[in-house]
Amino acid sequence: MRRIRAATLLAGSALLVGMTVGAGPAAAKGPPSKAIIAPDWATGSFTVTRTGWVVTVKGRVQDTRADGDCVYIKASLYVDGWADPDKESPKNCSGSAGGAWMGFSFTLRPSGGIRFSAIRLEVCADDFPPDSCEGRTISVYPDRARNPQYVDEINDYMSMGIGRFLKAKGRAPGPFDWHDDGCSNSPDRPEGYNFLPACKRHDFGYRNYGHGLKASPLDSTRAYVNYRFKVDLYNECAKHSGPSGSYCRFIADGYVAAVVDFGGPSFYGN
Repeated sequence: MRRIRAATLLAGSALLVGMTVGAGPAAAKGPPSKAIIAPDWATGSFTVTRTGWVVTVKGRVQDTRADGDCVYIKASLYVDGWADPDKESPKNCSGSAGGAWMGFSFTLRPSGGIRFSAIRLEVCADDFPPDSCEGRTISVYPDRARNPQYVDEINDYMSMGIGRFLKAKGRAPGPFDWHDDGCSNSPDRPEGYNFLPACKRHDFGYRNYGHGLKASPLDSTRAYVNYRFKVDLYNECAKHSGPSGSYCRFIADGYVAAVVDFGGPSFYGN
């Protein structure tokens, strides 16, 4: 199911032809989202902050009826291209009977997916099964760029021919991060196809748009880097005709699906 979703996303990648990444506001991270949810039995105050591939939820909850029920909160982070939301339901019944405010803080970090879409926050009371819950869905603001002034230069490196890119990598001009780990946990040359140059440029995009230089740490930018990865792999496959070329593209699709599904933590560095 996840592989199908990735293939569906990249089948529409022609829409990204000619796309470049725009510079975002120069701030350490996006603004927090705030919400107050107040059903009859409790009041919850929430602050939601995104840092890369991690969302932190902080706040307080109070049993407004002071009837001794355990009141607690639930959070479900929804990620496009991923089957199940990342969930947390911390319970803290200490002080419920007296209507005391109880603080909470936890993080949500999905194992895969394309981009964060929203978070569902709920205030619940552990009373009669099923528990009483009421909530709302709010947006999760993205990270903001630390060095947006370098976006245009990174765009040039990402869009130039792969041969020119490799020559630039040999010179390694600053302030960019030119390190790479090849094709990570996959072969650099599967069945003799040379995927290593494409993997090197993909690492460059992740390390400079994303973590490290953090020129454009956005889900849409990550999608662009993954698209460029597919283009580079398919250009390698174009050197092979007939069944060999088709088999090369089949393997390439697997490499692309892996970074689409599981590359979020690597792009953001957490």
